[in-house]
Amino acid sequence: MRSLALERGVTTMYIRSAGLTALIGAVFVGSASGASPIISKRLHEFSLPSYAGQPSPKFAFGVVASRSRGRAGGDVILLLDTGGGPLREVPVTVSSVARTKLTDVAVSPSGVLCVTTTLVSSDNRTTSAIVWIDKAGNIDKIVETAPFAARALAFADDGTLWAMNREYDADKRDKTDFDVLRQYDPMGRLMRSALPHSSLSGRLSLGATLVAGQGRVGVLTQREWVELSSSGAVLGRWPIRTLARNEQISGVAMGSSGQPWISIQTDVAPGAAETARSGLFRLDPDSGNTLEVDSSAVRQSNQIIRLMNSETLGRLIVRVGSSIIWVDVN
Repeated sequence: MRSLALERGVTTMYIRSAGLTALIGAVFVGSASGASPIISKRLHEFSLPSYAGQPSPKFAFGVVASRSRGRAGGDVILLLDTGGGPLREVPVTVSSVARTKLTDVAVSPSGVLCVTTTLVSSDNRTTSAIVWIDKAGNIDKIVETAPFAARALAFADDGTLWAMNREYDADKRDKTDFDVLRQYDPMGRLMRSALPHSSLSGRLSLGATLVAGQGRVGVLTQREWVELSSSGAVLGRWPIRTLARNEQISGVAMGSSGQPWISIQTDVAPGAAETARSGLFRLDPDSGNTLEVDSSAVRQSNQIIRLMNSETLGRLIVRVGSSIIWVDVN
């Protein structure tokens, strides 16, 4: 593990918007010493509605949230309980703009929603914002972040919102250095920024690379896993093996210190002879390699598995096909 370090103090920062990349299946080839984890218990599951789950939904604090097409048309946030029962559909409608383009969604411990979005005016001018939506489905506040935009959100256990960022200049080019994380209080006020981009090993991927839980915040790049405290101090850094060009991180969840759970997918070219495969793994903090989780209890070998989150250190929520499944791993 690399040495601990305190990050810089509070600064103002913003981020560049980025769309989520559609990933089509994969395998993460790696090995590590020790016994491989195994899914020991399949707890319960439900199937997503046919209009839900694109892109893959997220789970936090007992709620499954998905950016979806509503049954009546239009983009909405679909909320489901842990049994798959519908809680509500929440349209993100900002009356002062022509349309919105949603990037990510997060659910707080109290049931408040936050979404990252691009607001598009009638003359196609754009501005980036984070929108807070109360439990009744009403927009509570809009925090504009233009000319930058958050691309990943996660609520911590204390109700603060973490946003993962990129920053660019007036010419839309990436800056060479900026803090990639911002933390907001429940009122939408910026508390601090943290984790300089120049300190990271490997670029930020476009998938699920930000997670919060169990008193920590985690960021996964394509070369390392970084854990921070709830106050933004770096607790540790652990390398991961270099990904191949066609491999992508599709999900990450908090595990024991230095041992996140990771799902990896591999792009397959159209018409290629090989079959798309995927894998669920746990990072080995000493070597940077991975231990593949035996997931045969919940899927056939050709089914894609995507990690959504963890409820405890060894209880994971995964998506296999249209099913959301709670499993114990040991």
